[in-house]
Amino acid sequence: MSIAVMIALQRSGTHALGSAIDQHPEIAYAKEVFHPEYSQSRYGYYNFLPQALSKEPDLALPANAQRRYAEFMAFLKSRAEKPVTLIDVKYSSTHHFNGDWHPLSRRPQLLDLLAGQKIPILHLCRKNLVRVVTSGLLAEATSIYRVKSTNEIPVDRIRVKPEHFLARVRFLETEQTLMSQFLKTYPEIIELEYTGLFKGDGALTSKTARQIEELLGVSYFENYVPIYLKQAQRPLEDTIINFDELAVALKRTPYASMLSEP
Repeated sequence: MSIAVMIALQRSGTHALGSAIDQHPEIAYAKEVFHPEYSQSRYGYYNFLPQALSKEPDLALPANAQRRYAEFMAFLKSRAEKPVTLIDVKYSSTHHFNGDWHPLSRRPQLLDLLAGQKIPILHLCRKNLVRVVTSGLLAEATSIYRVKSTNEIPVDRIRVKPEHFLARVRFLETEQTLMSQFLKTYPEIIELEYTGLFKGDGALTSKTARQIEELLGVSYFENYVPIYLKQAQRPLEDTIINFDELAVALKRTPYASMLSEP
């Protein structure tokens, strides 16, 4: 049994990609293992942690972060249902095994621990950060974060605060840039871009399938189609009530073109 990691920003398509990969007979997709929402899931960190601490409370101490990581990896392998378990880890969850004070600009200890075990990483990027922020705001406004049917896609439109929107885009750009730098020398990694994941019929592109096969050492991928659908399918001007106001705020920034890009 082996572990692999998919790492990404929030709202970058991990659930869609993961739900397609999970259909492969050799790979189990473990949704956001560090998210409290999945605390009772088969692979959840907050399913593992209370059990581990009840046996050894000192495992929570910063000095024992590396041992806590080892215990969590053992927990994941003990619950494996397929030869490969692909765990979903968001950038904002890479801090759980930092042993001390850790600024944003410092490489997360988790990456070093993963590299030490030669655990492969699938880095999923979404270049259009305007879309990422819009998707996040829409999900927050509707409390609907994932859908499996077009009937579930909310019709709500949102009004944004342009200055706050821009600040959020810039912060996500910093996060993604830093993580890309941290992963630049990672030994076993592929980087996939959101817009290149799926074909027009919704199935994985051949390029995506071949890259995943090679990284994870699994057999041929069929034309697997994700269970989860893209929520923000409409043009941004149909989703953002004050689109023109936002366009003015972004006009002289590197993000202006993202308003019309996928």
